[in-house]
Amino acid sequence: VEHFSAVKNAMREGGIFCQWLPLYQLTEAQIASIMKTFKVVFPDAWMIRSRFAYRNPFLGLLGFKGQTRISWEVIQKRCAQVRDEGRFRNVLVRQPHGIAMHLLGPIREPGSQDAARLNTLNNAWLEHQTSLDVLRTGYQPFVRDRWCAYTKKCISELSRTGMLPQEMISSIMSAQAWVEAQHAHFYRTDTAKPMTIKAIRSLPSRITKDPFFDWADFLTDVPLKLYGQRGRSYEQLAVPDARR
Repeated sequence: VEHFSAVKNAMREGGIFCQWLPLYQLTEAQIASIMKTFKVVFPDAWMIRSRFAYRNPFLGLLGFKGQTRISWEVIQKRCAQVRDEGRFRNVLVRQPHGIAMHLLGPIREPGSQDAARLNTLNNAWLEHQTSLDVLRTGYQPFVRDRWCAYTKKCISELSRTGMLPQEMISSIMSAQAWVEAQHAHFYRTDTAKPMTIKAIRSLPSRITKDPFFDWADFLTDVPLKLYGQRGRSYEQLAVPDARR
């Protein structure tokens, strides 16, 4: 609590703070503790993902000072500025739909909210717990199946809250489609290929038509051998009537 409080005191009015969490190093209980502690200082906090990873994901906690919601007017303006300046090639930064693909909604602790522990300098619960868990057998980080199920629930709830413009709903669904496709690939199920094709076709046209769009930004955790190298094969798959 003390660290996040110090951060908020140092922030300017209208400022945003992001705390990144490497989920492959944290258990569900540890993440719930960090989220609960973060919300004490930033009650209107949101969650974002750094990329659409399944095995080694990162989760970002966004804290605001002097604002209680994400402004899509500001996002539209900033993305247009990024495109005009031409400094960034990443389409997920250049397009508002790309920003939307990273969003998971307001913070919600995995598991029971009442069971989450508040972490302070007085109890140092998180520091003590992480040290113990490293030494224990059966250490279970919050990745793969746990992460996939959690993000699916977050996206489902976010799509019903009315917090996003209607045209952005398909973007958050597309992001989840990529995670679930990786889940299918990891277990080598028969649905791996159709789910990947579904993810490919779910990408918003504002993203795929961007001059700097690159399939490699999305296929990093999907076996490339299944579809050959980047280029025409992916473009063909993106067309619903294309031959498979």
